[in-house]
Amino acid sequence: MSSALRPLQKQLHDLLEKTDYANIARLIESNQCLLSSTTDKGLVSLLLRYAIATEDDVLMVSLVPRFTAKRDFFLVIEYNQKRTGQRNVELFQRINPELIEPRDIKMIVENGLNYLLPLLDNKFVKVDLPPTIDTSPALQFKPLLNIDSYIAKLTNKIQKKKELTKFIECINATNYDIVVDAGNVLHSRDGQLRPEDLFQLLGQLTAMGSRPLVVIFYRRAQDIHDLDRKLNGVEYCITPGQENDDYFVLLAYLLNLKKGVITHNVTNDEYQDHNLFLNDGANVNSDFTGHMRDDQIKYTNTYGRIAITTPIKNYSNCLQINDGIAYIPTTTGGFIRVNL
Repeated sequence: MSSALRPLQKQLHDLLEKTDYANIARLIESNQCLLSSTTDKGLVSLLLRYAIATEDDVLMVSLVPRFTAKRDFFLVIEYNQKRTGQRNVELFQRINPELIEPRDIKMIVENGLNYLLPLLDNKFVKVDLPPTIDTSPALQFKPLLNIDSYIAKLTNKIQKKKELTKFIECINATNYDIVVDAGNVLHSRDGQLRPEDLFQLLGQLTAMGSRPLVVIFYRRAQDIHDLDRKLNGVEYCITPGQENDDYFVLLAYLLNLKKGVITHNVTNDEYQDHNLFLNDGANVNSDFTGHMRDDQIKYTNTYGRIAITTPIKNYSNCLQINDGIAYIPTTTGGFIRVNL
């Protein structure tokens, strides 16, 4: 904010606190040229508060094109709802869904703005309300949109194209529904190479009826004596040297999703840095990040005792619309059902 705007913002704020609307009107009139074009977020929000308090629809309409704060859109949506709510869908569509928080969904539900929920169909948003159901047969596994763009970004990061081609041929020759990040599991106990921990985890997964694929760095594969026999029929693909094996774990996950197979990753790695570059530097709840978190299977390793801590499910934990009902995941687990 420029130094010229600071006194004006403070004066406007103080008058709003006193609900001195008459002097605010005079202040706006005397600074008409400046306030009619300002895009300063703080000033725009203060002017909006005044417009709502005085039901000044003309001022409000002039402010909407200058909104940058999510809260301003929601203030107008709430204001409209008390009257007609006719423009709320248009306003809501201007909000980045990746910025929607649990409290925002709670506001929508509690204010009966249910007609906005279909705009968030398949988005990984949650609501800050107690769940009413644990799950439902109506819930489905949702595909990741624009999956080819993420695959392209990963393959562009990999320098060794011949080894990349061999890796893709390897995963295409297998039938799997879980990708196991071998490097993460092998070093999950005291940082040392512990092959027995990996084999224990794989035994649990196969006993559950899953079809794991182990993605393992070539040096780790060399370090494990008699790897083929010890894997006991579990498929594996080796990543090349001088490449980040995380890229290949993510690639095996995405390529299987692209085939339409419900796929999970077994790892305790959040892949924060990879999420950043796949989201073009935006560390937000994008579709990609939501799918990655939702499809991740975590485990614990307590002195060599492996325990899978995330249930393997056949649906996505995102907001879903089915047969006129919105199923919204909650912050504490489970869902709430909302009739549309």
